[in-house]
Amino acid sequence: MKFMYRRVPVIVALLISATISLNAVPPDAVSGDWDATFHIVGYTIKGAMTFKVEGENLTGTVETQHTGRGTLTNGHLKDGKLTFTANFEKHESISFTGTIVDGKLTGEFQTEGNTGQWTAEMHKAA
Repeated sequence: MKFMYRRVPVIVALLISATISLNAVPPDAVSGDWDATFHIVGYTIKGAMTFKVEGENLTGTVETQHTGRGTLTNGHLKDGKLTFTANFEKHESISFTGTIVDGKLTGEFQTEGNTGQWTAEMHKAA
């Protein structure tokens, strides 16, 4: 019985380590081109997102016909959660939050006093 109790801390440590590893998202799971859909105030808008992940830093662009091309600032990816702000030349900045689950991105964004939802899937080359 004493031998079994010595193993319990080792087993617990291995389980915690495995759980932490599962929460970590490899950079290549997010880095790349994404086809995005934005839903806000009864409108659905298609767009494109491009991300590059280095450590926990997230950079890239967001583009729709409505906003034009925007550059990401304050971007972070940690434990499968994304946060960033997209800054545009002719549109106010948009704040984004999101998660990656099963290879898809989903989240919310704030713009023009409204909250919308967004989804994205990795772009598939033709």
